[in-house]
Amino acid sequence: MYPDLVVLIVEDEPLLRYSMAYALRGDGWLILEASSGEDAVAYLKGGEKIDIVFTDITLGGLLSGWDVADAYRLARSEIPVIYTSGNANDRSRQVKDSQFFQKPYDIAAVVKACQQIGEAGPKWFGG
Repeated sequence: MYPDLVVLIVEDEPLLRYSMAYALRGDGWLILEASSGEDAVAYLKGGEKIDIVFTDITLGGLLSGWDVADAYRLARSEIPVIYTSGNANDRSRQVKDSQFFQKPYDIAAVVKACQQIGEAGPKWFGG
């Protein structure tokens, strides 16, 4: 359904990352996975095509999900960002026009959010 759109999943919990990747791949998305903020930013620096960033806020390493979103939005102001966290009550750092899912989240709801972004087309992808 979305054969040319790429979702970057940034999640330090392997089972959660795998489950989300599996669901999105099953829906037709291309997936890149990062287990840390540093790995996610490396994709950006490497020039990887990424259309949606789905990131946990609290990550192992020096960079948080906030930092990942800031880096991607600095490079591409229109990139859709979806955040998740089990313990972040402060959403003040969310980038504009992003979405938030409290953990534990319904995987189907996140897939639906990605579908809505994909169906919005040029509005989200700079066209």
